[in-house]
Amino acid sequence: ATDQYSPVGIFRELNKSNSGFDVEEAPQKLATGNWGCGVFRGDVELKILIQWASASQAGKQMHYFPFDSWLIDRRFPEVQERLLSNNTTVGELVSLLLDELPHWNIFDYLLSRI
Repeated sequence: ATDQYSPVGIFRELNKSNSGFDVEEAPQKLATGNWGCGVFRGDVELKILIQWASASQAGKQMHYFPFDSWLIDRRFPEVQERLLSNNTTVGELVSLLLDELPHWNIFDYLLSRI
Protein backbone atom coordinates (compact mmCIF):
# COMPACT_ATOMS: atom_id res chain seq x y z
CA ALA A 1 0.00 0.00 0.00
CA THR A 2 3.02 2.32 0.10
CA ASP A 3 2.88 2.89 -3.67
CA GLN A 4 -0.29 4.91 -3.03
CA TYR A 5 2.01 7.78 -1.97
CA SER A 6 4.06 7.73 -5.16
CA PRO A 7 3.26 10.10 -8.04
CA VAL A 8 2.16 7.09 -10.12
CA GLY A 9 -0.20 5.94 -7.36
CA ILE A 10 -1.61 9.42 -6.81
CA PHE A 11 -2.18 9.99 -10.54
CA ARG A 12 -3.83 6.56 -10.79
CA GLU A 13 -6.31 7.52 -8.06
CA LEU A 14 -6.85 10.98 -9.57
CA ASN A 15 -7.65 9.38 -12.93
CA LYS A 16 -10.16 7.01 -11.33
CA SER A 17 -11.94 9.74 -9.40
CA ASN A 18 -11.86 12.15 -12.35
CA SER A 19 -13.45 9.45 -14.50
CA GLY A 20 -16.36 9.17 -12.10
CA PHE A 21 -16.83 12.82 -11.20
CA ASP A 22 -16.06 14.75 -14.39
CA VAL A 23 -18.94 13.64 -16.60
CA GLU A 24 -21.99 15.66 -17.55
CA GLU A 25 -24.36 12.96 -16.30
CA ALA A 26 -22.87 13.02 -12.81
CA PRO A 27 -24.99 14.94 -10.30
CA GLN A 28 -23.75 18.30 -9.03
CA LYS A 29 -23.67 16.90 -5.50
CA LEU A 30 -21.64 13.75 -4.97
CA ALA A 31 -21.72 11.36 -2.01
CA THR A 32 -18.54 9.39 -1.51
CA GLY A 33 -16.46 7.72 1.18
CA ASN A 34 -13.32 5.82 2.07
CA TRP A 35 -12.40 4.35 -1.32
CA GLY A 36 -9.95 1.49 -0.95
CA CYS A 37 -9.31 2.15 2.72
CA GLY A 38 -10.50 -1.08 4.31
CA VAL A 39 -8.90 -4.32 3.28
CA PHE A 40 -6.80 -2.48 0.63
CA ARG A 41 -5.15 -0.39 3.37
CA GLY A 42 -5.53 2.93 1.60
CA ASP A 43 -4.69 6.10 3.50
CA VAL A 44 -8.01 7.80 4.32
CA GLU A 45 -6.45 11.28 4.46
CA LEU A 46 -4.88 10.84 1.03
CA LYS A 47 -8.04 9.37 -0.53
CA ILE A 48 -10.31 12.17 0.68
CA LEU A 49 -7.92 14.83 -0.67
CA ILE A 50 -7.70 13.09 -4.04
CA GLN A 51 -11.48 12.81 -4.30
CA TRP A 52 -11.96 16.42 -3.21
CA ALA A 53 -9.45 17.61 -5.83
CA SER A 54 -11.30 15.66 -8.54
CA ALA A 55 -14.73 16.85 -7.42
CA SER A 56 -13.52 20.46 -7.26
CA GLN A 57 -11.92 20.26 -10.70
CA ALA A 58 -15.21 18.90 -12.06
CA GLY A 59 -17.19 21.70 -10.41
CA LYS A 60 -19.04 19.25 -8.15
CA GLN A 61 -19.94 19.54 -4.49
CA MET A 62 -18.62 16.58 -2.52
CA HIS A 63 -20.23 15.14 0.60
CA TYR A 64 -17.83 12.76 2.29
CA PHE A 65 -19.07 9.98 4.54
CA PRO A 66 -16.11 8.54 6.46
CA PHE A 67 -18.21 5.86 8.19
CA ASP A 68 -16.11 4.77 11.16
CA SER A 69 -13.39 7.39 10.88
CA TRP A 70 -14.38 10.15 13.30
CA LEU A 71 -10.93 11.73 12.91
CA ILE A 72 -11.57 12.42 9.22
CA ASP A 73 -15.00 13.78 10.03
CA ARG A 74 -13.42 16.27 12.44
CA ARG A 75 -10.12 17.09 10.73
CA PHE A 76 -11.02 17.33 7.04
CA PRO A 77 -13.16 20.48 7.48
CA GLU A 78 -10.17 22.16 9.15
CA VAL A 79 -7.85 21.27 6.26
CA GLN A 80 -10.50 22.18 3.71
CA GLU A 81 -11.09 25.59 5.32
CA ARG A 82 -7.36 26.37 5.44
CA LEU A 83 -6.87 25.43 1.78
CA LEU A 84 -9.89 27.49 0.73
CA SER A 85 -8.95 30.52 2.84
CA ASN A 86 -5.50 30.48 1.23
CA ASN A 87 -7.09 30.30 -2.25
CA THR A 88 -5.25 27.04 -2.92
CA THR A 89 -6.04 25.79 -6.42
CA VAL A 90 -6.62 22.15 -7.33
CA GLY A 91 -3.27 22.19 -9.13
CA GLU A 92 -1.51 23.49 -6.03
CA LEU A 93 -3.15 20.84 -3.87
CA VAL A 94 -2.09 18.10 -6.27
CA SER A 95 1.45 19.53 -6.33
CA LEU A 96 1.54 19.36 -2.53
CA LEU A 97 0.39 15.75 -2.67
CA LEU A 98 3.12 14.90 -5.16
CA ASP A 99 5.89 16.63 -3.18
CA GLU A 100 7.50 13.93 -1.00
CA LEU A 101 4.28 13.14 0.80
CA PRO A 102 4.73 11.51 4.22
CA HIS A 103 3.14 8.12 4.74
CA TRP A 104 1.13 9.32 7.75
CA ASN A 105 -0.42 12.53 9.10
CA ILE A 106 -1.01 14.00 5.66
CA PHE A 107 -3.41 16.59 7.07
CA ASP A 108 -0.74 17.86 9.48
CA TYR A 109 1.78 17.93 6.65
CA LEU A 110 -0.53 20.04 4.48
CA LEU A 111 -1.37 22.42 7.32
CA SER A 112 2.34 22.98 7.90
CA ARG A 113 2.91 23.75 4.20
CA ILE A 114 0.16 26.31 3.61
